[in-house]
Amino acid sequence: MTAEVRQLAQAHCDGTLSRAGAARLSALLRDNPENQRAFLEVAAVHARLQAEFGPVAAPPAARPRPDRRVRYFAGGLAAAAAVLVAVLAFRPEPERVAVAVLTNSAAAQWHDGAARAPGTPLPAGRVALDAGVAEIAFRDGTVAVVEGPAEIDLVGASSAFLHVGQVVVRAAAGGPGFALETPTARVAERGTECGVRVEAAGETILQVYDGEVLATGKGGGAETLGTGRAVRVAGSIETVPFWPERFVRVLPAKDNPAGRGTHPYNRAAFDAVHIVPPPGPVRIDADLADWDLSGQFHAACDPPYGGNHALDAAMMYDATHLYVSARVRDPFPMRSQVSPRDGRDLFGGGGGVALRLSTDRAAGWPLAAEGLPTTRRPLPTDRADPNDKLAFLMLWFHQPTREACLHVRYGMDFHGGRVNPPGYRGAFREDADGRGYTLEYALPWELLHAAADPPRAGDVLAATWLVHWANESGRVWKGQLIDVTNPRDTGWNFQRAATWGRAVYHPLGNLPPGTVVPLSVP
Repeated sequence: MTAEVRQLAQAHCDGTLSRAGAARLSALLRDNPENQRAFLEVAAVHARLQAEFGPVAAPPAARPRPDRRVRYFAGGLAAAAAVLVAVLAFRPEPERVAVAVLTNSAAAQWHDGAARAPGTPLPAGRVALDAGVAEIAFRDGTVAVVEGPAEIDLVGASSAFLHVGQVVVRAAAGGPGFALETPTARVAERGTECGVRVEAAGETILQVYDGEVLATGKGGGAETLGTGRAVRVAGSIETVPFWPERFVRVLPAKDNPAGRGTHPYNRAAFDAVHIVPPPGPVRIDADLADWDLSGQFHAACDPPYGGNHALDAAMMYDATHLYVSARVRDPFPMRSQVSPRDGRDLFGGGGGVALRLSTDRAAGWPLAAEGLPTTRRPLPTDRADPNDKLAFLMLWFHQPTREACLHVRYGMDFHGGRVNPPGYRGAFREDADGRGYTLEYALPWELLHAAADPPRAGDVLAATWLVHWANESGRVWKGQLIDVTNPRDTGWNFQRAATWGRAVYHPLGNLPPGTVVPLSVP
């Protein structure tokens, strides 16, 4: 590293150092005493040579002459120190033309208070985001998703300096290569995706999602990192666990998750949910430490949205209750503004979890129940099954009152709707990173019209799971996930119960590995 410093220092003293080289030299010297000493040595020698052989002014009036070696050493050192101060204070002069453009943002709060709409050109210089998420496209085709609070210098069309905060960079495959610097590291990438976070103490967390990147520590060391690697760069490069949800990789815009195509946002991964007895008393506090999670399944929206739109779900049962838990990845968790006292029956519009559930032991699985006519698949109204043991449940957190809410309707005709009925218990807890939540509910069998004959060990009934996402306002529905379905039937779950998957009630918990198996993908 000192060899590079000496080379750049010599170019600086010769007047041949480029602006990019000056930025690199300033970064190498900052907070690095060893590099600063190397720079001072070169600059001091240069100053002495200038004093010996460079142009001189007219001699001053006669006075006692100090020892030349002392004079040259002191003068050279002072000049070198002055140059060092100037280099340390150097910041690249911003280019006047735009080097990037703001392509989108979500709940963005800019430090300067400005209102920036998509399409706003961004010149070189500092961008400070106090909160929210901003998507920036550089001129070379690189896209950066910046999550506030963050401060980032847009240095050029293919380079940036992250001072604090975090960013996910997807570098253009055909570009010259993108360089992202931090106080402790330099990351070079081309046609790759990685996340970079600068923590308060200045250390850098780097995580590679796709491809290979070259990470160079400013304190020494360099390493090529492949997909699935994560490191901490401080004084050295140290491997840390890879955590897929560490970064927001895709801006949660109004059309995300991926949108309707041949399937609704995701392909169902499971045809069954496995329900087990609880290992002991269940405390409803959104802490699942007292749960048997051996029946838990994981479902996610299609790439590239799955990291921020996903579900880990589990269910338990005993003689009196059905227990429901869910860990949901959500860019805007627990923000629903939809009140349980709203009479419009739009309770899933602000985000939450929905269940379709049968407690009819005689009906078994699959169900043949049909629903109300719709514009998608008209049916005679008299074919809507009014079975009271078919329940449609919506679980959501009302942010203004901090209520764990429940809406339940019965039958394929959705009769008997009740909001926050007596008897149930629910709790929510937001994730520490603010990108998801955990919910936990206890639903009495009485509420599901099964108190006299609740599901028993060995039963295979019907159920399906849904997750609803909303935008940052907590008012606008923007997408959903549907899983635990019957792969041998098609149609809409709210209108055709034959599409629901199996609900398998196990006699014992601690299910052996291989019990929860995803469907094979054709």
